[in-house]
Amino acid sequence: MNYFPLISIVTIVYNDFEGLKKTFKSVVSQSFKNIEYIVIDGNSTDGSADFIKEHQEKLSHWISEPDKGISDAFNKGIQAAKGDWIVLLNAADYFQDESAIERMLPYLEVNQDADIVYGRLTEVDENGKIGKSFGKEFDKRTFERECTIIHPATFHNKSFFIKNGLFSLDFKIAMDYEIFLRKRELNAVFANELVTFMETGGLSQLNPAPSYKEVNKAKELHLKKNKAQLKFDFYENMLRYRLSKLKQRLLS
Repeated sequence: MNYFPLISIVTIVYNDFEGLKKTFKSVVSQSFKNIEYIVIDGNSTDGSADFIKEHQEKLSHWISEPDKGISDAFNKGIQAAKGDWIVLLNAADYFQDESAIERMLPYLEVNQDADIVYGRLTEVDENGKIGKSFGKEFDKRTFERECTIIHPATFHNKSFFIKNGLFSLDFKIAMDYEIFLRKRELNAVFANELVTFMETGGLSQLNPAPSYKEVNKAKELHLKKNKAQLKFDFYENMLRYRLSKLKQRLLS
C-alpha cells in the first residue's frame, strides 16, 4: 500500500490508571507505525500522570494539568496533533487488535476528502465481557434524530477541525454530535470494519437523560427544531434506551 498517512491518536484521561494502561498498550502495539500518540491528562492523582511520565518516550506530546472538561481536553489534543487523521481514543477504550488501524487505511486512502471515516465499535465491560457492536452506513435523516457515529471508532480528517472549529466548551457530553451537526453537509464515510472496544459505564450510558438533553440542545442550535419536535425526540431516545437495556437483561 502506497498510502502512509500520519495518524494522531489522542487519549484523554482523568484518574483512570487501569483504563489508561489498556489504551496505551493497544496504541503502541499497532502494526501500523506512522502514529503520533498524544495523551492529555487532567491532573490525575491516581498514578496516571506517573505512568505517562514513565512512558513518555513513546509519546509525541503529553500534558498533565487541570482542564475545563472533556471538550477542553479534546481540544488540547487536537491542537497538538500534526496528523492527517485524528482518532479520539479515551482512556479505557482500545483497538480491537494490532491491525485495527491498518485495516482502515484503504478506506482512508480513497476518502481523503471526507470529513470523517468511521468503523464499528464493540461495547465491553470492565471485566472484558463483550457486548453489542455498533456502526452502520451514514444516513442524514437518521443522524438528525440521533447520533449514529461513536468517536472512538472515528478517524477525523484534520481539515475538518480547521474548517469547522474545535469542540464547544458549552457541551459536556454530546460535544461530538454538536460538532458533526455544525457541518450541515457532513461527508461521513462508513467502513464495515471492527475498530475499537469501548468500555461501558461512561456518563451517557449510566445516565442518558443529560446526554439526550444536550443532543436536543445541538439540534435546536443547528437544525432549528421546535420545542414539540425536541420533546418527541427526547422521549423517543429514552424509550429506545430503556428497550435496549430490557433486551440486554432478557438475553442475559
